[in-house]
Amino acid sequence: MAVMHRDPTLPEVDRPETAQFWRGCRERQLSLPRCRSCGRYHWYPLPTCPYCQGTDLEWAPVSGRATLFAWTEVRYPFVRELADRLPLLVALVTPEEAPEIRLVTNLVGCAEPDLRVGMPVAVVFEDINETVTMPMFQPQGIV
Repeated sequence: MAVMHRDPTLPEVDRPETAQFWRGCRERQLSLPRCRSCGRYHWYPLPTCPYCQGTDLEWAPVSGRATLFAWTEVRYPFVRELADRLPLLVALVTPEEAPEIRLVTNLVGCAEPDLRVGMPVAVVFEDINETVTMPMFQPQGIV
């Protein structure tokens, strides 16, 4: 029997703690864990709220609007499977609804010289295969 190897560039979309996130992405909806007790979002998904230790958590849709916090342009193929996608813009973005959160993502539809800290970005979804849809962010208002 042949052993199937997982693509190291793709997320494990069936992990219990993040499966709801990836299902939302397939449906073109960005969602984050939110505590029903204190109303705050958090990231990475945890069994209790990191702010109030509440356990009444939900996956809540967010607008997909965010602010660019930081980025880097990756030019060296540290992962062989990504070599054909270089250069790659990897960024931290802050969701509009949760300014304390930093999501790691890719930036698309732009070039590195056009980027500015604090610029508005919005989520776009890319179907990678039949099970993985990746949320990426694209700057808004670049002319």
